[in-house]
Amino acid sequence: MLVLLSCYVKTTDILADELVENSEFEEALTENFANSDFDTLQRRQDENDRIQISKETIEEIIEENIEEKLFTGVLPSKPDPELVRDYINKKCYKSDIMYRWNYLNMSPSSLSIENMKQFPYCSDYLLSRGYNNRQPSEDELEFPIAYSIAVHSHFGQVERLIRSIWRPQHSICIHIDSKADPEFYNTMKQISDCFDNVFLAKKREDVVYTHFTMIKSHFNCIDELLDRDWKYYINLCANDFPIKTSKEMATNLKLLYPNNRISTRPIKETEISRLNRYKYSWKIAVNDNPTPSDDYPMHQVNTGLNKTEVPHGLRLHAGSMYIIATRDFMEWTMKNSTAQDFINWSRDTYAPEEIIWPTLIRINGAPGGVPDDGSIVWGQASLLTWVDNTVSHGGKYPDCFKAMFLIFCENI
Repeated sequence: MLVLLSCYVKTTDILADELVENSEFEEALTENFANSDFDTLQRRQDENDRIQISKETIEEIIEENIEEKLFTGVLPSKPDPELVRDYINKKCYKSDIMYRWNYLNMSPSSLSIENMKQFPYCSDYLLSRGYNNRQPSEDELEFPIAYSIAVHSHFGQVERLIRSIWRPQHSICIHIDSKADPEFYNTMKQISDCFDNVFLAKKREDVVYTHFTMIKSHFNCIDELLDRDWKYYINLCANDFPIKTSKEMATNLKLLYPNNRISTRPIKETEISRLNRYKYSWKIAVNDNPTPSDDYPMHQVNTGLNKTEVPHGLRLHAGSMYIIATRDFMEWTMKNSTAQDFINWSRDTYAPEEIIWPTLIRINGAPGGVPDDGSIVWGQASLLTWVDNTVSHGGKYPDCFKAMFLIFCENI
């Protein structure tokens, strides 16, 4: 699998500096940073992490989690406290040492909107934030990337993402939800005005979860990005963060070219609830009865009206909204009549973002397309997990990692 990015959906803004501030490790690490090598830092963190987990805490963890089978397949059903301590150390503390090293070696992880007021000039901002101005590699120059990012809040997290993916050869379009706070919009514009390759989408959508506006926000960016020079397109959510460098991405894209990375699988006839998303017409309505899984002020409701048949006899496929696609595929998507007919047909469905790319990539003649042969293609451009996949929600991920470092917990 070509893994370029890591996206964590429906999570709060888990900031690296908050994680560090909450650790006894911070003071010792910061104080001795200049004279410490990586191995010393890791040993020091190991020592501090073990001190943090008291015997009482371990006993509470055992008591609370035996019934939830946290340790099933990993430790005995009634494990020794020291085994639990080692397990927690391994799963939840040591894994972010490299990130902490990088974090403390660079400028502060996050800015607030208020912090931006200290930068009256772009030169001040760029110097403070340490944007990567090194000479791009040959692969990076050969494979410039167009990014579209749909955001509405969490300025510090968005700014950090932009700073992490920015390179002089890339193009970055930021779509800001039309209902976002004006101060958020103005501060994002302050950043975009400092670059000729970062810009805010001119056309803004009032984005509603599972509605067509989710993917329309990216289409608005694509329209403008097509006026620029790039070879691959990657769309992001505000909670994304790269786990590959720009150089590594370019090398992987060179190997991928001229293909795309789009997850796609046929929707089975037995998937009634999923098919109903596209069998009936849906509309936006006020959410009078919010639930933990549907707590948005506006949501989609089923009108009960049958939709027309899928145009051109296309078979519906499901997958992710987040993709890696060539410029040829993106231009074809925006201009091909069959592709546009399908996109327009999907406008009043539920979660059209989950079928548009997976179905388009199967159309005969799509650049870098996949045959509609019933196969399953896992082309994830990102890794993600949901909050309800944490242990306290019955999932497998330790609660202590929440969102940002879940990929490390999973792969230890």
